[in-house]
Amino acid sequence: MTTVNVETRPAAVTPLYPISEAARYARTRPQTLRRWAEGYQMDGRSYPPLLVIPEERPLGETALSFENLIETALITWWRRRGISLQRIRRAHGLAIDEFGEHPFARREVYVGGMDLFIEADESTGDEAGASFTALTREGQRVLRAPLLDYIRRIDWRTGDATPYQWRPPEGADIVKLNPEIEFGLPNVRRIRTEIVLQRFMARESVGEIADDFGLIPGEVEQALRYEWALSAAA
Repeated sequence: MTTVNVETRPAAVTPLYPISEAARYARTRPQTLRRWAEGYQMDGRSYPPLLVIPEERPLGETALSFENLIETALITWWRRRGISLQRIRRAHGLAIDEFGEHPFARREVYVGGMDLFIEADESTGDEAGASFTALTREGQRVLRAPLLDYIRRIDWRTGDATPYQWRPPEGADIVKLNPEIEFGLPNVRRIRTEIVLQRFMARESVGEIADDFGLIPGEVEQALRYEWALSAAA
């Protein structure tokens, strides 16, 4: 009998999302996300990938992990706020040097104006409050970042500070993505939103869908609103 050793790893770093699917959830264009994931050339100059993605290629295609998806969603949000990709790229590189892999997914990154801040090591703070690293100011330490803002829709695992769940803003805290549930796809209490939409398009009523899946009508309605929001952004 042959024994096969299967390497196990956290679901958060497993390649789960093809480029097109990750772009849809993060509300960005697939072409843009591919450049962030694979790098690109422009005007004779090469730009390296912004994201550190898994080496595995399911079905021969580039695929992102759950942590990559969170990074993509945050970068997309910052770009919409007017923060340049060049500043984000510099901030990402500095954060990797100081905090390790996937810093945008594993630590809370705040926005103050056009600057990105990340909470520094606790030993660098004082009685005046937490100390922050200004990622877009060459790593300058500041005691209080101005106008701190953060998308508080990422749930963190107690103990190791890794993300385990994302609640996208379109989901109103009802739709969630968790790499350990339904293959990381958007769901409402383990019922995929895409299935809810399929049933609704098959002319089943909200009440019928809710009864069939053990949901309340409001959850079904939010699942539908989430899917329609994704379609509108495509």
